[in-house]
Amino acid sequence: MSTEFVSMVGSYFRRKVSKHTLCYFFLFLNACGGGSGEDSLISQNQLPQVNAGDDQLAESGNKVELVAIATDPDGYINTISWIQTSGDTVKLSSPDSVSTSFSMPDRPESSMLTFFIEVSDNLGGFASDTVSIFHQNSPPQVSIIDDYVVIPGSTVLLTADATDLDGSIKSYSWQQISGDIVDLSGQDGPEASFVMPALSSLTDIVIEVIVSDNKDLQTIQRVRVAYSNSRPILDITSPDVVAPKELVEIIGTFQDLDGTVESYSWQQTGGVTVDLSGKDSKMLNFIAPDSDGELSFRLEATDNLGAATVEDFSLIVSEKIQISGEVTFDLVPLHQSGAGLDYDNTKISPARSILVEALDESDTVIGATTTDELGRYSLTIGTNKRLQIRVSSQMRNQQYWDVKVADNTESGSVYAGYGDFFIADKNYLERNFHFKSGWSDGHYTDTRAAAPFAILDAVYDASRKFVEVDATIEFPTLEIYWSEKNTSASGNFSEGDIGTTFYQSDKIYVLGAENGDTDEYDRHVIIHEWGHYFEDNLSRTDSIGGEHGNGDKLDFRVAFGEGWGNAIAAIITDDSLYKDSSGISQQDGFFIDIENNQIPNGGWYNEASIQSVIYDLYDSDGDGVDNISLGLAPLYSVLVSESYRTMPSFTSVYSFIDELKVQRPAQFSEIDDLVRNQNIFGFGPLGEYETNDGGIPSVLPIYKMAEVNDMGMSGFCSVVDAGVFNKLGNTIFVNFEVFESGLHQILVTQPEQTNFLVDVDFLIVGSGLPKRKAESPVLGSEELSLNLDNGLYGLAIYAYDGRRDVCFDLKISKVGE
Repeated sequence: MSTEFVSMVGSYFRRKVSKHTLCYFFLFLNACGGGSGEDSLISQNQLPQVNAGDDQLAESGNKVELVAIATDPDGYINTISWIQTSGDTVKLSSPDSVSTSFSMPDRPESSMLTFFIEVSDNLGGFASDTVSIFHQNSPPQVSIIDDYVVIPGSTVLLTADATDLDGSIKSYSWQQISGDIVDLSGQDGPEASFVMPALSSLTDIVIEVIVSDNKDLQTIQRVRVAYSNSRPILDITSPDVVAPKELVEIIGTFQDLDGTVESYSWQQTGGVTVDLSGKDSKMLNFIAPDSDGELSFRLEATDNLGAATVEDFSLIVSEKIQISGEVTFDLVPLHQSGAGLDYDNTKISPARSILVEALDESDTVIGATTTDELGRYSLTIGTNKRLQIRVSSQMRNQQYWDVKVADNTESGSVYAGYGDFFIADKNYLERNFHFKSGWSDGHYTDTRAAAPFAILDAVYDASRKFVEVDATIEFPTLEIYWSEKNTSASGNFSEGDIGTTFYQSDKIYVLGAENGDTDEYDRHVIIHEWGHYFEDNLSRTDSIGGEHGNGDKLDFRVAFGEGWGNAIAAIITDDSLYKDSSGISQQDGFFIDIENNQIPNGGWYNEASIQSVIYDLYDSDGDGVDNISLGLAPLYSVLVSESYRTMPSFTSVYSFIDELKVQRPAQFSEIDDLVRNQNIFGFGPLGEYETNDGGIPSVLPIYKMAEVNDMGMSGFCSVVDAGVFNKLGNTIFVNFEVFESGLHQILVTQPEQTNFLVDVDFLIVGSGLPKRKAESPVLGSEELSLNLDNGLYGLAIYAYDGRRDVCFDLKISKVGE
């Protein structure tokens, strides 16, 4: 080989070394150098070897280690690569290392995850292997109560609380394994139930539940339900109370849910010993002893398996039993703002001091009592009577009062509620009554049963307040007439045409017609009329009544009576806002502030002035000139005093204030301040030196002075400037004194020059004389002859049905002189 050729060849193969063809270079040298082929320098690359490791089982959530073994016999491992080829995707921690790891999914979907490893050596040889990781499925976890003891007839509820940590619950399957056959319900769900059958054997009932997960791996649990031998159930029918020497029959009723009752045993355990009949049967009989007391007994029943039930009971031997209960009614208040009734805030109130009676089958009263402050009552009645309870609209207290509310449109029948008939055979019987308003959906839809009791409740408050002042007080019988037919029309009372709510002769009539004027819940109105009743019976009133209103100039007798009525209503309720509801749905009406001292046209003839004075004397709130707080007792003391009730003048603010000053001299100036603040300036019971004439000069002086046996007086005129009948100036008031007792003639005539005649009448009071009227139908004059004792007298002269100004002459003479 030439040097040039060798040089060229060497140059070529040096370039090829970088192209991995060094073997050719060696081969060429061999060919050029001569010698045998057995000593060849060329050697082939041996491939690497790799083992991915054994297949594994792995639970969900666990860490799995993949460790491969890779070798190269003639070099070294150059690259390693792990690749997942199947199953739930996971993340390998070191995919280019011999060892790698991953976390098994919590709830894998596939059962197997496969991984491929490939390695290469330094000369480019490759080797690979695979490994599989199999999911080791965990069975469902099942929690269940595995032992029950149940009585026959009971419902057994079986609950399998199953979870699967690495999957989901696929199905439930309940089935009975052994025992008396039962009807399983809910066999394909987590809860199954059945009714425990009647006991036929003592074999337990075994129920199995199979819970499968989403990979059909199962968990099996069993429940054992054992029979419980239930004790017999006893029911004893016995009277609570029996009469002495009465034949007593007691019946036992027995039931055994899982067997039969085999024996009975009655025995007496307390009380006077009695002779028992039927001690080993279902029925016990004996004659009650002849003395009152308690008898106690015991009944024992035993079933076929020996389970026993014992029950003790007792009864009372007594000629009487107690019946108690509660009586309530709906009390409808008035709106806080305005005067309408507030039905939405109706409250349940106790019916107090109400008559409660027990009636036998012949409607005979066999027991009576009254309710207490809480509306509760208690009656003692003969044992084993058949009776009913009646609650009447009558307020009764033997010491203090007797008031009833009756229906003037139903012949004066008293309202009453009746309970059902019953046998009085229990030791304590309860019968409750509730009287409803009848209001619903914006109108009265049912019987207005609460109305009479609401009226009585207002009267109770008034009466009770005076009892607190005077524990010896006795109220005369009072009748109150209310009907839902009572309207503001004037006419026949028996048809409900009463005109208004009013008092007259120990009777109060109350309006009740819906959508017109109902007064049963108007407490101020009810107490106002009760105030007239009080004046008339326990004090004195000379009021002639009639129409009146705020601002009217009234006859002073009427002004005082109405002012007193308004004031006492505010005093009893301790609410100076006097309210009266009326109108459609009882949502209208009016209200007056009794304590208001700013009275237009104030004076001795204005009821608003009178009510303001009386209320300010009572209340504890000082305002303006009101610096006095007497309470009710001093006012009551004035009204019931002998001097006030027998005074020889007519009831007025003057007579009231004069007596109050006599009894309370220390408050003279404070009383005067109140009175003068209402433009009332007169003194004494006759109102002497009064300067306020109310715009009608002829009314002063308030009392004209007359003398016996003088020439007579003329120019006494009745005027109608302020209205007619009961208004200021309609009546002429005269005062005179008798110095020599004997027969006297009082003659009132119209002047001779009068061109019209009227029916002249008069009234006389004074000096122990009962109130006397002279009311003959004679026109133009009126005469009365009567014996008069020494002392002062008062006359009230008026024209009956007077509608124009009329003047009179007066002559008072002692007969025989």
